Amino acid sequence: MSGQTSSSGSCLSAFFHGKKIPTAEDIYDYLMQEIEPDLVTSNAQSLEEKYADESAEEQEQRFLRYRKAFAEYKQKKADFFVQMETKVKHFCQERFEKLEAASRSHDDEKVAALEKLLLTVA
Repeated sequence: MSGQTSSSGSCLSAFFHGKKIPTAEDIYDYLMQEIEPDLVTSNAQSLEEKYADESAEEQEQRFLRYRKAFAEYKQKKADFFVQMETKVKHFCQERFEKLEAASRSHDDEKVAALEKLLLTVA
């Protein structure tokens, strides 16, 4: 599916006004780059050449390191999405409170105008 945009992806792109929406690969690379640079997607093609001369024991150690990296990635990914959910909820709450305050302010202006009108009529 690489290179294709799903209908929901194109809707999201339109919603974000042309800003790049992080892909699953973007998020994976963002999190993995600090854990194990070998496992970042852009490095996948070079691993065979990079480790062409390693012994079986070295390869076993490297794969053990990779397993540990994926375990750490799994935890970092979970933490990342919890943080994102918290940030979105916080943003939505702040946005709602600002809209509510603006609405109250607008209502207060209408009430003041009506009171002024009533006072001038009486």
